[in-house]
Amino acid sequence: MYRFRPTKVVIFIIFLIMIILFLLSVKRKNSMVHHQYPDSGKLKEVLRAATMSTRTVILTIIEKTWARNGSIVDLFLQSYKNGENTKHLLNHVVIVTLDVQSLIYCETIHPHCFYLQTSAILYDGIGSHSFSSLNYPIIDHIRNQLLLRVLHLGYNALYTEADVMWLRNPFPLFHPESEVTIGCDSSSGNGKVTSGGFFYTRASAISIDFIVLWNLIKLLYPDANNKTVCEMALYEDFKGIGLYIRFIDPQYYGGFCETNKDISNIYTMHANCCDDLDNKIHDLNLFLDHSKYKGLMGKVTNLDLLSAAAGKSPMRCFSTYI
Repeated sequence: MYRFRPTKVVIFIIFLIMIILFLLSVKRKNSMVHHQYPDSGKLKEVLRAATMSTRTVILTIIEKTWARNGSIVDLFLQSYKNGENTKHLLNHVVIVTLDVQSLIYCETIHPHCFYLQTSAILYDGIGSHSFSSLNYPIIDHIRNQLLLRVLHLGYNALYTEADVMWLRNPFPLFHPESEVTIGCDSSSGNGKVTSGGFFYTRASAISIDFIVLWNLIKLLYPDANNKTVCEMALYEDFKGIGLYIRFIDPQYYGGFCETNKDISNIYTMHANCCDDLDNKIHDLNLFLDHSKYKGLMGKVTNLDLLSAAAGKSPMRCFSTYI
C-alpha cells in the first residue's frame, strides 16, 4: 500500500504557510496592542515626552542591581554628559525598569522612566540573577515585546544596553531609510561575534515583521534562544520579508571584548566580555574618568594601553575574561 511521504519542497511550503499565518495573526493582535496592556497610557505619555522631532526615542532596560548609586545606570547617563554632542540626547532617553526598586531610583536621576509592568511575571524568573549582560533569552523576549509596542505606536527606536557608554553622537551612522541598523563584528579573530550593544529600528511594517519573525525563530528553534541579536542578524535570512539589515563599520564602536582595538575614532564603548558587575563598574569608571581619558587620548590608542597607563588600578575585566 502506497504511503504518502512529503518531500522537502512540501515541508518547506507547509512551513512557509505556517509563518505567514503566524505573522497575520500577530499583526491582528498587535493592531490593538496599545489596548491590551494596563501600562499603555503611561508608555504613550513617556514616549511623547521623550521623542525627538523625528519621532525617535532611545530605549534601555535596567533592573535593581544596575540601578543604585554609582552603578551602571549612573555611568550610562554620565557618558552622555561627557560625550561629544551627546548631552542633548539625554532628553530623548527612556529608561525602562523591570522592578519597582529600579523605577524609584530612576525617577531620582532621570525624567523619562517607565516601569514595564507586563515584564514582572517573566522577570521574577530571573530575579535571583545579576545582570552581567542583557543576553538572557528572557530579557531578549522582554526587549522584543517592548520594541513591538513602541514601533506600533509609530516611534523609531534606538535600543542600547545600559553598559554602552556614548562618547560621540552615533545618529550620523544610521541610514534614515534603513529599517534596521546594527553594529556587529564577526572578524575579531577569536571566533566570536561581538556586538556594539545597540541597534536602530525604524517604525515600519517591515521592521515589525522582523521582530515578529525573530520571535518565531526563537519559538521554533530552541537553540536560537542562545543567539545574540548580532548572530541572528548575521546568519538568519530576513530578505523574504523585504528586510536588508545595514551594518555599521566596526571601527566606529568599541567593546571590552577587543582590547587592542583603536579607540581614537569610536562613538560608543560596550562593557561586554565582563561577567562580574563590580569589575564592569570599575573599568567603566576608569574609562570615563574625564580628565584621565582626555589627557591620555593622544597617547593611548587602545584599552590595553589605557589599562597599563592606569598604574595601580588597571582594568580588571581583561584579566578575568577568557
